[in-house]
Amino acid sequence: MLTKEKKNEPLHCVSSASSTTTNNDEVDSSSDATMNNNNKNNAFAASPSSSNFFYFDNEAARQLHLFQYRGQDLSLMYVYILSPLAAFCVNQLTPRSVAPNTITLVGLVLMITAYATIWYYVPTLEISPQQEDNIPRWIFFWNGAAMLLYQTLDNMDGKQARRTKSSSPLGLLFDHGADAINPIFGSVNWIIAMMLNPAHDTWLCFSVVFGPYALFYTATWEEYYTGELIMPIVNGPSEGLFGGAVLSFISAWYGPSLWQQTTLWDAYLLPYSTA
Repeated sequence: MLTKEKKNEPLHCVSSASSTTTNNDEVDSSSDATMNNNNKNNAFAASPSSSNFFYFDNEAARQLHLFQYRGQDLSLMYVYILSPLAAFCVNQLTPRSVAPNTITLVGLVLMITAYATIWYYVPTLEISPQQEDNIPRWIFFWNGAAMLLYQTLDNMDGKQARRTKSSSPLGLLFDHGADAINPIFGSVNWIIAMMLNPAHDTWLCFSVVFGPYALFYTATWEEYYTGELIMPIVNGPSEGLFGGAVLSFISAWYGPSLWQQTTLWDAYLLPYSTA
């Protein structure tokens, strides 16, 4: 944490971007974390902002250290599959010496490498029908695998923090900050995997990119005012990432042009639409 001396009173400086964000990692139905909304408001009602930073006085800094996350993930996939898998990986495969932030960083790096790999083969970020045969399909498989690995690591870091008793507001901020960065990599990779053309599929591309961010922002906004993050029974970090991985695997197996075909519509839905 940055500090600054002013009139012999230390002022603690944090970026204005440090408000809490949505994430599935710290969300655990068995979490015993609690938070007093009044304490939260005190911690963030510090001195007026200077440039892009808020300066906390001693009382605000003390309240910041008392922050405890409170949330719950109601997704059945998370409760019965993803959370037990993450717990197994933490308890059986992860040494206690591994920092939770390291787990978070590794997950983000995997998504960045998936994006960089696809960008290397598709620098224009769009695939024409003539180019499809020249694009190796394994890049879509790697994107799907990276998403699943990111999802698992994202669930692991909070459990590792509780296991090693190293949970902290800074760790939560780092974790959720990684989650705030990740959607753009996944969204662009989905656009390429479906052979969407931004010039012709503008609104669809817009929805793929900004749809996840709209949900992300809404959940963050809700948490800011309620002091807790309740993930619905179907949500982005669980079903969303899994669906995105499946999409990538389908593109790897059948080719991205599959998403431009109307075979299923013609075979199953068109007869009913014209009846």
